[in-house]
Amino acid sequence: MPSLAAVDILEEYPFWATPYRALRLVSTASREEEADTGSASAVEVATHPAMTVEEAPAVVMVKGSAETAQIDSAYAEAMAELNRYAHYPARWDGYRAEPFKREVLTYARIILWMAKRTLIKEQIVPALMTTGPASDGSLDIEIRESHRTLFYTIYPDVDVEVAAITEGAAPVKGKIPFNETALAQWFDWVVGKVHLPKILDNNQQHTQ
Repeated sequence: MPSLAAVDILEEYPFWATPYRALRLVSTASREEEADTGSASAVEVATHPAMTVEEAPAVVMVKGSAETAQIDSAYAEAMAELNRYAHYPARWDGYRAEPFKREVLTYARIILWMAKRTLIKEQIVPALMTTGPASDGSLDIEIRESHRTLFYTIYPDVDVEVAAITEGAAPVKGKIPFNETALAQWFDWVVGKVHLPKILDNNQQHTQ
């Protein structure tokens, strides 16, 4: 059975209710388990403040709704795509494509899982939730909701790049650190809860 360590930790400490925390990746699943659609390496909250289960705010989840079923389906399809990339060999594109590092795949799984949690909490069905491989070993994640589109690009050994596109406006692009607070802000934006968060590139806007 796949390890549920990541889910156990994150259920106890909701992303949106806690201050900045750095993440450290800890592998808890076998290679066979990691190939399963529903599994992911664990996330250890390295600098989480002491907090009991009773002190952690409750997470409101709407189970059994039609929206939740559609979100679960979109998530499962995106995870299935992602898990296929783990088996791509070198030169998978017929040229010089790099295989995907475990770190990149783990980051992508965590991002998709966080997206699912936010969408279920808000009961918003994404117009699109998908992933895309690149020959340089990076992965793209696209989440689209109505007139807002969020792209994550995950490179080996670097911060995550984000691109936020609002219909009728120039895209905003830049780098963000891979931590719960930074990621959650952008998910809140794509579901319409907050304005565009700041990014490391001083919120520079790039015209297409």
